[in-house]
Amino acid sequence: MQTSSMKTVVFDKCVLLSINLQKFSVQRKADKNKIETPADKEMVTFGKKLLDSPELRNIEQLDRKIYSYLQWDKGMKSLPFTFKDGIYLIPISLLLEVEHQLLVFLETRNSLVSAFLKVYKRQIEEAKTRLADQFREKDYPTLTQVASRFVIYWEKFILSVPESIKEVSPFLFQEEKQRIATQMQEALEEILVLMRQEANSYIKRLIGKLTPKKDGSYPSLEKDSFERIKSFLESFQARNICNDKDLGVAVEMARQALQGVKISDLENNDLLRQEIRIEFEKASQVFSGLNITQTSKITNNEFSPMSETEIREQIEDAINVSEQVANNRVDWADDLFSFCGIAA
Repeated sequence: MQTSSMKTVVFDKCVLLSINLQKFSVQRKADKNKIETPADKEMVTFGKKLLDSPELRNIEQLDRKIYSYLQWDKGMKSLPFTFKDGIYLIPISLLLEVEHQLLVFLETRNSLVSAFLKVYKRQIEEAKTRLADQFREKDYPTLTQVASRFVIYWEKFILSVPESIKEVSPFLFQEEKQRIATQMQEALEEILVLMRQEANSYIKRLIGKLTPKKDGSYPSLEKDSFERIKSFLESFQARNICNDKDLGVAVEMARQALQGVKISDLENNDLLRQEIRIEFEKASQVFSGLNITQTSKITNNEFSPMSETEIREQIEDAINVSEQVANNRVDWADDLFSFCGIAA
């Protein structure tokens, strides 16, 4: 697949979703002068906790749940894509489902924050007793201030190169375009391999759980593990943006084998265990012909290398634009459109 189609393939089928969760932090530095220790205090640090709040821990627990929901290998709503912490690659076909769930999380989080705010002042009084000489009134914001510390928001976007850069320097524009195309190809290659690894792991895991031991008994199969396997199989089609047909065959065989099956159906039904294991073993055979260990190298390049003369000309153009900007006292951050007008 050529780099010229990488960005189109990814962003025809996916968007990037960034999420930001903020909260009131109860961790502070303790006053070392009030702590007795034989250690050199320049060599150690001491901390304190402003509050002991179950309500705040409930919010932290929900935040971890939100992040897990969005992580590709836990919530199975995103794809393996290394870009930046807090940014997830979401298939378009799952976007409405994800958006709905985030709104549910938002409502739940607001309720938990309200519960914390109701006990905030009381918990300060409790901390005053427990912290003793480490208590400082100024460590604690007002109720209004602490409420403003709790923030949750998310936004969706795609990677693209602003056309305004092209007006400044075609060379920089082309370079950035190539960088994004390369990043998208690497992303697709990473997604392809990691999805295969994930599927292979789940299929082999269930085969192991459905294979009897020497004494005829079966390994324990936890409900969470079983449901995760089913969730992967059910969500695979929406996440298969690489159109991996070989993997799709294996996953579909496994999905059909588990269709309508509950973990309780397997508990005392050795025949059903055997039937499902046989189907999963057939699905597992597909992986013998698949590469699941490494990504391929980029081989095609839409953009031919520029000559030294072309590069020098583009640099000179960029310098000329910069001089025009300086002479006209145009500030890039404050007046981007004016800058682009000069560059044109």
